[in-house]
Amino acid sequence: MESYWSSAASSTENPAIVDVMNNYQKIVFSRTIQESSWNNTNFIKENAAENISKLKQIHGKDIVIFGGAELASAFIKNNLIDEYRLIVNPVILGDGKALFLNKNEQKNLKLVELKKFDCANVLLIYKPV
Repeated sequence: MESYWSSAASSTENPAIVDVMNNYQKIVFSRTIQESSWNNTNFIKENAAENISKLKQIHGKDIVIFGGAELASAFIKNNLIDEYRLIVNPVILGDGKALFLNKNEQKNLKLVELKKFDCANVLLIYKPV
């Protein structure tokens, strides 16, 4: 993401997204990568759920997760997700990684909003019940 957004021109289709991606605080959860030249980037190497729990106690803006199943699963297990925003792309793949790893744990969700896009993607917004 750093290589794309740090060089994206503000004259792209949506300059507000370029601004958000480049200027808002970013937290990278990684066991291997520990440095970046991207603006406002901090790293957390371990205890992701514990660190996010502390961040959620601070008054401020929303936290958005762009991450894989392992990171999301840690947040789900610790009830740290207030809203799920899932984008469905109309492509069928023959193989891939699971979206969520918490196979033995059920979370009931309520659909609160649905958005259709011209590109045929659909955004589903859920809240935990």
